[in-house]
Amino acid sequence: MFKSKLLKIAIFFFLTFPFLGIQDVRAAGNFNVTVDRTYEVDTEGLMHVTESHTVKNNSSNLYIPKNSIENFQILTFRIGLDDGGETLERSVATARIFDGSGTEMTFDKEQDDEAFDLKVKYPRDLRSGQSITFKLEYSNYELAEQVGALWDIYIHGFDESFKFTGGNTTTNYNTSLIVPDSLGAENFVNPKPISNTSAGGKTTYKFSQESLIDAFIWTQRGKTQIYRFKIEQEVNSTGENSTGFYNQYKFVIPRDIDGAEIQQKVFYTDISPMPKYVEVDDEGNLIGVFEFGTDFSGKIVVEGYAEVQVIGDIDETVVTNLSDVPQSLNSYLEAAEFWEVDDPDLQAKALELKGNKTNVFNIVESTYQFVVDSIDYSQVKRFGINERQGASATFHGGSAVCMEYSDLFLTLSRAQGIPVRAAFGYGYDSRTPSDEQEAHQWVDVYMPGIDKWVGVDVTWGESGTTLIGGDLNHFYTHVAGENPNTPPMIELLSYGGNPELETPQFEIEVVDSIPSGTDLIDVADLLETYPYVETPFGIGDRVNQVITVAGSLVNEFGVGNTFLTVGICMVLVLGLVTMTSVVKRAKKRKKKDEWG
Repeated sequence: MFKSKLLKIAIFFFLTFPFLGIQDVRAAGNFNVTVDRTYEVDTEGLMHVTESHTVKNNSSNLYIPKNSIENFQILTFRIGLDDGGETLERSVATARIFDGSGTEMTFDKEQDDEAFDLKVKYPRDLRSGQSITFKLEYSNYELAEQVGALWDIYIHGFDESFKFTGGNTTTNYNTSLIVPDSLGAENFVNPKPISNTSAGGKTTYKFSQESLIDAFIWTQRGKTQIYRFKIEQEVNSTGENSTGFYNQYKFVIPRDIDGAEIQQKVFYTDISPMPKYVEVDDEGNLIGVFEFGTDFSGKIVVEGYAEVQVIGDIDETVVTNLSDVPQSLNSYLEAAEFWEVDDPDLQAKALELKGNKTNVFNIVESTYQFVVDSIDYSQVKRFGINERQGASATFHGGSAVCMEYSDLFLTLSRAQGIPVRAAFGYGYDSRTPSDEQEAHQWVDVYMPGIDKWVGVDVTWGESGTTLIGGDLNHFYTHVAGENPNTPPMIELLSYGGNPELETPQFEIEVVDSIPSGTDLIDVADLLETYPYVETPFGIGDRVNQVITVAGSLVNEFGVGNTFLTVGICMVLVLGLVTMTSVVKRAKKRKKKDEWG
């Protein structure tokens, strides 16, 4: 999933007038323009915008003639969404323009797919030493949005190529955001404001124009988000008739997370049919194990809620040095498929980014910025053939979606001696329907001093927001330290056929609360209800599992059922004690996942 760069739209400022005079008008400073932008959210969540342009003529020989054009723009936030531009038109319908004395002025409108240009005429000549002010007021129906239990508030920034000085005009932007305290406690504000003050039940943030280059303002109000999830897994039979044997499905069930800044608690409302057991792997992931007769077709359904809370802030001053990383985490420094830590080019770049820095947070920041600056998100790969290519191929120019951003960052960080693991789940986008939310990958970084894992999403850095520390828009399903495919989202051990292995289907949506009276099972209850107990198998269980494993091998290598029967007899003759080694040698089918 890719956090859209659509927020980071260039704000174009046009002074479309002729300069009259005899001197070279290319000299900067002949005209100064001050743009004051104030965005105030009311208690109902509606954004009220005031934007004033004050133009001053500093030239002794040039002037702006009457009827020249001053231009305002109202930009959409919903690029690519099929609402027919209705919300943009609704915002423009509220627009009014005034002169410096408060007299309302007429204006013309021009529309393209992404914006309305509002054009107002100069009512008089603007002579040397004179100034004039135009003020736009309107309500914006897109920039503040309630998402579950949170409020997300945005303000457009400037394109990376935007210049504040051009030709004979210098423009200064002052941007303020006013948010009522009634919308909830501040979770975060990006970028960092130059000031914030609280008075009268409101907080006012002021931002420098430089901080909005290649960035946008995003503040989130609220400390808790609640996700409702539903997972469906198709189960396909491997024969028309009951054989007395079974097919075994294993798939990942959403888990709890206890991070430095973010805590996720999962509650289940329904798991059907019941699992044989639920196991916990070395990373703390939950793996549901389901067994079905070979003639069974249907679905596994897991439903529940995840409560994601902010439990603290990342204090950079508390994070310590590489020398404080415990050796017990050395496994998170190793190379793996797609994580080519030993690649000479990646090693060299990792050392270059590290430089003389020893503080882990500072090294992470440096690596984060490099990854964001050096690769571009590929919409072609996202919607086309999305095969994982790994860190090395990405570093050398391969196309990238979220898994490539994460793989490259993870690999460089491991090469620097920083423990990192992959994190999987959903980066929730409120503009996307619940059944179209895309699987997402980011990373968890271990930071000494804090002594916990810290969520880092490099892909979302493409939107101009550095996301180090996690946020409430990320819903975890599982993490991976050994390699990106362990554990797989779905794994099948089958007998008597070769059924198609479908990817689990997720529906994710945010809600403002868990309905009262809902029967909930937490992770501890789940493990207690469906425990994995290592006990000796009875003879029937041993035979069944041997046959199932053998059936998987038959499916893999295309051997006939007669040969399978002979093989089973040989296994029994050799002794059922060989069961464990047979299971370990079995080649299981796993579904490789695509993470956008």
